[in-house]
Amino acid sequence: MKEEQQDHFGQESIKLNEVRDFGKLLGAPFTFFRQEMKPLSRALLMYAGPFLLISQVLLGIFLQQIFTNVINNMTIWVNIFAYISLFFFFLILAFSMALTVINSYVILYEERGRDNFTLDDVWEMTKNNFFKVLGAQFLVLMLVIVGFVFCYVPGIYLQTALSFVNISMMKEKISFGEAFKRSFEIIRGEWWFIFGLTLVMGLILGFISYIFILPPYIAGIASAFTNTFSVTTKILIVVFVVLYFVFYLFMFSIQTILTDFEYYSLIEKKERPGLFNRIQAINQEIKKTEPEEVSVESRKNRFLSDDETNRFDKM
Repeated sequence: MKEEQQDHFGQESIKLNEVRDFGKLLGAPFTFFRQEMKPLSRALLMYAGPFLLISQVLLGIFLQQIFTNVINNMTIWVNIFAYISLFFFFLILAFSMALTVINSYVILYEERGRDNFTLDDVWEMTKNNFFKVLGAQFLVLMLVIVGFVFCYVPGIYLQTALSFVNISMMKEKISFGEAFKRSFEIIRGEWWFIFGLTLVMGLILGFISYIFILPPYIAGIASAFTNTFSVTTKILIVVFVVLYFVFYLFMFSIQTILTDFEYYSLIEKKERPGLFNRIQAINQEIKKTEPEEVSVESRKNRFLSDDETNRFDKM
């Protein structure tokens, strides 16, 4: 089975309803993101960007407060706690919105085909699902945290087992409770496979992220040894930390797209919806080529010779 097919513009259109092995699933998110980078990035910046921007402004203020208090040997005051709390609040909103946007984009891509939907369609699906996804994210996070409290292993298991809650809730239009059960159902017998994929992808993206992590880390260590924070050092740290979170948004996109591809691959492997849809499409084409009204007699005679027809009539 071919992984890609040509659409009517002569460009490659990726088929989501396809069983993929480990290697293909690992490469599919990068292929998809590279193909859809412009419209998907535009959607992310339009809908998740404002929340991310606010969070980064708050982060800049927080870091400035930290620098000021370090230099003056002062205690960190309550206003710093307020800034960091607001930072995390808007950061959660940003990534919940990004998750909803990406899932909406992938679902529309699969249902309507490439170039057959607009950013308005993405926004329509996003706004209808955002608060459900936000609530689901909170509940899943609480369950995972509780799992980590109990010997760590249950948290790892739940984090992987519940990875399909959001995509199944949006794609199949079901409640959180149903999506919770559905995620366990989909991943049954495939937990180690999905865990391995997630781990490898996390290592790849984590390695890439060091491009943005190392410069402020080195600058911070150097300033700690000299016990001074120059203006250049402050600017360097703030710029690279902000760039890291912006870049992390796109790394998060790759991880989310991987989860979506895993979902479609496992659904196709276990339930074969893609095959069923293709059979339905063939049946529809056959119906279009047949006359609208064909008598039972003519249908019978089409497959019988004259002698067989006479014999059939005598029965």
